[in-house]
Amino acid sequence: MDTIANMLSQLKNASLARKEFVEIPYSKTVEAVLRVIEKHGFVKKVGIFKQKDSERKSLHIDLSYDVESQPMLSDAKRVSKPGRRMYLQSKEIKRVNPKFGLVIMSTPQGIMTGEQARRSKLGGEVICEIL
Repeated sequence: MDTIANMLSQLKNASLARKEFVEIPYSKTVEAVLRVIEKHGFVKKVGIFKQKDSERKSLHIDLSYDVESQPMLSDAKRVSKPGRRMYLQSKEIKRVNPKFGLVIMSTPQGIMTGEQARRSKLGGEVICEIL
């Protein structure tokens, strides 16, 4: 199961349905991707919690909307999939205006935006695009 693709589709569907929050199963990779998304304002807050009756952790994500109640996260696409991985060198990373979206990458230094990876001259796997 692709946990990142699952998280992206849940975020997209919940924001289009104007939900206040969404809860998803915990994963270190998913948490790292969500922290980058949170840092850029596409979601309000990301929290980790354990349910009383089980040992499993979950992520609680508060969704962000603009003044006109339009979702900040309008589209999210998984780029590198389990069947077809997409790797880029730092020179190949395309520039995206941070106001309109961002590219999230997994590099040897951790998960970061494409812009940070390009500035640090790091290549890596393109995880997803947030629009």
